[in-house]
Amino acid sequence: MQQYRLADRVRIDIPDVRDSDFRFHGEHGMVLSRQDRVYEVALDEFSVVLEVTKEEVRPPFY
Repeated sequence: MQQYRLADRVRIDIPDVRDSDFRFHGEHGMVLSRQDRVYEVALDEFSVVLEVTKEEVRPPFY
């Protein structure tokens, strides 16, 4: 699994439609912080900061 640092761009990968954050699947954002397995990501298209696990982030498309 890739490690991301502060200010890295990432893509949210939450493919499970039953997950409450599924609506953000495929969105891009910037890593604000990292605590063990959890990243805080500020999304580009929404005024939202998500807490996602390292399994739920991928390299960005752009």
